[in-house]
Amino acid sequence: MERRANPRVKEEWLYVDDPLKHVIESNGMTEHGPRGTDITVERAENANMDLSQQRSGHIKSSVPKGENQWSQYPQQDL
Repeated sequence: MERRANPRVKEEWLYVDDPLKHVIESNGMTEHGPRGTDITVERAENANMDLSQQRSGHIKSSVPKGENQWSQYPQQDL
């Protein structure tokens, strides 16, 4: 395994020489755990939820209010 810095997110990436072997040895990566960062799983989940709400709000504000239909039937032509 090799660690490489990722300056964009200020974390290290772990490059695995033999990914299949690593997945088998780590029980489907359930025993792998986070590495190369000081962000906890809880902080990552909170950040994901915040980003999800932000993106959802952006989409909802872009879609017209009320019922929306992406196409009309019966179609007269393609």
